[in-house]
Amino acid sequence: MDQFVTIKEFEALKKSLNIKSSKKTQSNVSVKSDNAEKISSTGDNASILEEAKRLFKIDYFTNAIPMFEGLIAANYKPAESNYYLGEIWYYRKDYDKAISYFKKSALLYDKADWMPSLLLHSAISFEKTGDFKNAASFYETLMTNYPESKEAKSADKNLSKLN
Repeated sequence: MDQFVTIKEFEALKKSLNIKSSKKTQSNVSVKSDNAEKISSTGDNASILEEAKRLFKIDYFTNAIPMFEGLIAANYKPAESNYYLGEIWYYRKDYDKAISYFKKSALLYDKADWMPSLLLHSAISFEKTGDFKNAASFYETLMTNYPESKEAKSADKNLSKLN
């Protein structure tokens, strides 16, 4: 993940997320969606995450975004929420935003099961923004680290088109 972040960026991210130690923090989250439903939780962030993922799966991105953002603010599984926000912006074709969220996700948890998808969508996002060098690097990283994944097969095809 060297091409993703610098040490300075990593430290700034940790500071912005208020990460001090490995202690788990409990927090309250209150998220409001466009349809005026309010989800409030005292330690029930797991339910909010499941609901946000459910909304994501049915393409209710506008309702899911504030839920994922609230979970990040509460420091509840921020890597996963950043990944889903990256996916939302990727599907909405806002590739710069997608890259930003993917970067945060990978910084926070680079062993996640969503890494093949994150790497592929990061590479495609770089390609769409005209950054072919980073696109190629991400395709290669994906094929090296996850050679048996379906994403690696897509990466191989995409990389051959770049060359």
